[in-house]
Amino acid sequence: SGPALGLDVPRAGTALGLVLAGVVLWVTNQFDLVVGSLLIGIGAIVLGLIPVSDFQTKFGTSSFLTMFGMMTVSQGATHTNITRRLAFFFLYKFGRSPALILLAVCIVTGIVSAFCSNLATTVVMSSICIGILIELNEEKGKSGLGKAMMLCIPIFSMVGGMALISGSPSMNTVGVTSLEEATGGACTITYGQWAAVGIICALALTIPTWFIYKTYFKVPHK
Repeated sequence: SGPALGLDVPRAGTALGLVLAGVVLWVTNQFDLVVGSLLIGIGAIVLGLIPVSDFQTKFGTSSFLTMFGMMTVSQGATHTNITRRLAFFFLYKFGRSPALILLAVCIVTGIVSAFCSNLATTVVMSSICIGILIELNEEKGKSGLGKAMMLCIPIFSMVGGMALISGSPSMNTVGVTSLEEATGGACTITYGQWAAVGIICALALTIPTWFIYKTYFKVPHK
C-alpha cells in the first residue's frame, strides 16, 4: 500500500526511527532540548532524508536562534549561583513567615523561568526549597508548606515560561514561527508585544495561585 500512496517505505521507516530516537533523547533528558533537536537534524542529513541546503536554511530562523540563545542562558544560570542568590535575596526580604516564604518561592520561580528553561528552573528551585524546609524543621511528608512549595514550583515555572518568548523557547518561538509561515511573514509577534501581554498575565496569576495553595495546605503566616 506504500507505493500506491506514493510513499517511499524505506525512507519513511528511517524517518520514523529517527523520530523515535529523538523522543528517547527528549524523554531521558540526556541533552538539552535544542541540542537533541540539532542532533536529529544532523542525523537526517547523514541518513539522506533532507538535503544540506534545507537544513542550513533553518539555522537563520528566529525560532532556532532564540532557542539556541536561551539554551546558553539556561546553562549559564544552572551552573552558577545567580538563581540561589536571587532566591535568598527574596527570602531575606520576605522574612521567616511560611506563607511569605511560599510567595517568595513563587515569585523567584516565575522570574527565573522567564529567562531559563522550565525544567532547569524546576530542578534548581526544588533543591533550594528542600534546604529551606530542612532549615525550618518541617516534617517530611506532612508539611503543608513543603507540599505547597513542590506544587507551586512547576506551576510557576509554566507561568514564568509564558511571560516572555524566551521563557519557553521550544514552544513560544515555534508558535511565532508558525504564525509567520502561515501568513507569509505578514504577521509576527515581537519580543516586546509578547512581554506586554505575557507579563500582565503572569502577574495576574501570581497572587491568586499563591493564595489558593496557601489556603488549601493551611500554610501559616507565622
